[in-house]
Amino acid sequence: MTTTKPFLIEIGLEELPARFVNPAISQFTEKTQAWLEEKELTYETIRSFATPRRLALLIEGLVDKQPDLSGEARGPAKKNSPRC
Repeated sequence: MTTTKPFLIEIGLEELPARFVNPAISQFTEKTQAWLEEKELTYETIRSFATPRRLALLIEGLVDKQPDLSGEARGPAKKNSPRC
């Protein structure tokens, strides 16, 4: 059974010019969403917060682990095996 929890990511900054705050938080949100999807971590919502000195994302309902994966792996071809 998978449980979910809230997760807060917060980045402290030197004074960021005000004109860069909205593009920075948008990019931070987009990159985080893409990374979570790549790692197969599901979540309910992402809320973003930004000031000139801080960027933060609150990820609600983040699963506590990735799903289990199963697969078949094959070894080297017989012709490439060292002879005894």
